[in-house]
Amino acid sequence: AVAASSAGQVYTVSIRTYYFEPAELTVSQGDSVTWVNDDRYAHSIDFGGFGSDALRPGETYSMEFGAVGDYPYVCGVHGFSNETGIVHVQAIG
Repeated sequence: AVAASSAGQVYTVSIRTYYFEPAELTVSQGDSVTWVNDDRYAHSIDFGGFGSDALRPGETYSMEFGAVGDYPYVCGVHGFSNETGIVHVQAIG
């Protein structure tokens, strides 16, 4: 899902039964991603040194991406090999 905002686009990633949907996302500088815990268990977004605390069912975590690059992440609560994702941030224009 994508919503427009003055700061850029806002993308939504759903956390489901031990996976992220979509698991791979390409955004532009200044865009934001909101993760929504649609599961019945707690999950977190861990970029390896920064990210969210544990999200209870229904809770969200949002992050704006300002720098170009690839941002792989995992669920810091579980760390299962299939519970991974990546955000690719591209330059505007």
